[in-house]
Amino acid sequence: MLEPKLVDVIEIICKRLRGKDIRWVVDGSLALFFHGVKIPSRPQDIDLNTDEMGAYRINEVLKEYEIRAVKWKKTEHIASHFGVFMINDIRVEVMGDLRIWNDDVSHHCDMKYIIKKAKTVNIKGQLVRLMPLEESLIGYMLLERNRRVDEIKDYLMIHRANQSYLQEIIKRDKLPSSIVSKINLFL
Repeated sequence: MLEPKLVDVIEIICKRLRGKDIRWVVDGSLALFFHGVKIPSRPQDIDLNTDEMGAYRINEVLKEYEIRAVKWKKTEHIASHFGVFMINDIRVEVMGDLRIWNDDVSHHCDMKYIIKKAKTVNIKGQLVRLMPLEESLIGYMLLERNRRVDEIKDYLMIHRANQSYLQEIIKRDKLPSSIVSKINLFL
């Protein structure tokens, strides 16, 4: 069960972004939760994934809640147009044009593909798109977040991964055989 305040914030975000022509999906632990993946703790924040333009447009729409304005941010393994907002004491992170890498392997969360494969759920009367689990799997693999990888794998082994979409990602990102072989172990 989610904290009611978190659900209320999702509703606020949906209403604010409705009709703004922004491609976005819920990502992170909240997306996993709504997909039905068994995660050890309840989500405490909201991660939104969008494209570059969407990140700055979301910043405009949520300006009154801004903690950290959207701007390009790069860390050891992640880069995106990143901003932080606080809505009713719930942290909301926005990532635009997200890129994840490890060594020479990189994954680009490209909204033109993601939006077509995103699962839509009804949350308090709001239609919300979720980051496809196949995209999350690749991202968590590159970040070496093995617990998350195992949680997603366990779910996908029962509910079946979209194999053609995984193949698209592998081809699009030119993922090496070391990553592909790990994926193939549970397909």
